[in-house]
Amino acid sequence: VNSIWITMISSFLLTIIGFFSAYSFRNSKFFILLFSIPLALSSPVIGISLINLYSSLPLPIYGTYFMLILGYLVKFLPFSVFIFSAFFSQISSSLEDAGKMFNRSEFEILSKIFLPLSKPGFLATFIISFIFIFGEIGVTQLLSPPGFQTLPQRIEVLMHYGDYQA
Repeated sequence: VNSIWITMISSFLLTIIGFFSAYSFRNSKFFILLFSIPLALSSPVIGISLINLYSSLPLPIYGTYFMLILGYLVKFLPFSVFIFSAFFSQISSSLEDAGKMFNRSEFEILSKIFLPLSKPGFLATFIISFIFIFGEIGVTQLLSPPGFQTLPQRIEVLMHYGDYQA
């Protein structure tokens, strides 16, 4: 149950943040490439970096579920941004120009043009991020609160330390 809830919350947040990040930087290839930096980092590096950052700040985040969700967001945000960037590249710029020509606000263009055309992107991003987050073990081992275990983490502990009857 822990795995499902944390994974669903993280996948939902990852989908929403990825959509708005890809939409905000849809015309800039530099920022899209900048989002790929976490792909070069391993899970322990991301986990230890977040531990160092939030153990020294006066925010009460360290040792909570939010820290684990934040680790998943940092690790898998590039996938979400890349998926939405691919969907946005398929949307013709003439649709956006038509919205501007009719004096529509940026919010109306987003909600009436980009949002309906990106529905398959939302589904694809949610499913792919759910699969990645559910199987992630490196970030989970470093950032999970005390006494909290996900299913992959529990399986890894059983395989490593061996409870042969289980």
